[in-house]
Amino acid sequence: MSRVSYLVIYEGDRAASNVAAYVPILDLEIIGDTYEEVRYLVQEIMNQEITSLAASGLLIPEDNAKTETIVIAGGKFPILYETNGSMSHHKAYIPDFRIQVQGLSFEDVQQKVRILLQEEINTRRESNNPVPQDFVQIERVTIAHRVIHPSVQSKTLQIS
Repeated sequence: MSRVSYLVIYEGDRAASNVAAYVPILDLEIIGDTYEEVRYLVQEIMNQEITSLAASGLLIPEDNAKTETIVIAGGKFPILYETNGSMSHHKAYIPDFRIQVQGLSFEDVQQKVRILLQEEINTRRESNNPVPQDFVQIERVTIAHRVIHPSVQSKTLQIS
């Protein structure tokens, strides 16, 4: 049995009162009415993607996304970091502010995130604009699949 595990970011959609999910390594975006609905759809679609890759004889990608929560100015801000396959392009996403940061190294991006986050918070406080506290959830979704016969796979979904 083989297992793959990917980071998924869920966030509330301010305008439409929906929940959106993003799976960086598979470049999947999924939108639904509720967190529970989107979580289910993420599992199903990831399962289909992994099955399709395996059936095509393609490599199933290993996740390179990282996450951390930065505590600053009394708030907690989850950050999602990604690196492309060649390891030469790094980016981060700050969901609360819908800001993406890019750099040449993980350390470069991490430093830019901290500076930008502090500047954004300061600017909002000076102009009396609230710091967003939207729904953001980052979790790891694990899919296990077993090859029964080269042309038939059975899958078991598991959230961890």
